Amino acid sequence: LVNNMRAGATDKVVYEAAASCVAVLASNPLFDEFLPAELRFDQDDPEDLAARLRLLERRRWPELRERVVAGHSVEHWADGVLATVLET
Repeated sequence: LVNNMRAGATDKVVYEAAASCVAVLASNPLFDEFLPAELRFDQDDPEDLAARLRLLERRRWPELRERVVAGHSVEHWADGVLATVLET
């Protein structure tokens, strides 16, 4: 999946692809903490994207799934909401 989006909001499709062990490349800087550097590229930069595509490693795809499960799954989201409610 190539996601060439501007900064703003995170695109759910990136998380869905990663959770399905599909290779993900994204330009949105909001994914900087989620995706390792080799899976990020400069927006609208075809040369940078091509370089990232050449470096894709299949062994990393299950690791992305684990990142989604740990930090972006429904269960994790619900835990965050509950923790916030209990703080007040």
